[in-house]
Amino acid sequence: MYFIVKTLITACIIVGVSELAKRSVFASAFLLSLPLTSLLAFIWIYIESNDSAKIINMSYAVFWLV
Repeated sequence: MYFIVKTLITACIIVGVSELAKRSVFASAFLLSLPLTSLLAFIWIYIESNDSAKIINMSYAVFWLV
């Protein structure tokens, strides 16, 4: 059930950005330029584990990969 909720929320964000692109290309480009995938992953991992160390390690790795 939790997996379905995560999938629906993530899909809604993607659909929202694509719908925004129909009205404002600049606003949708701004939202897409943000690291939405990383932020969503950070949120889901923190909700599931409440482990800040995992988030710190992951953000450090994402920083160096970007």
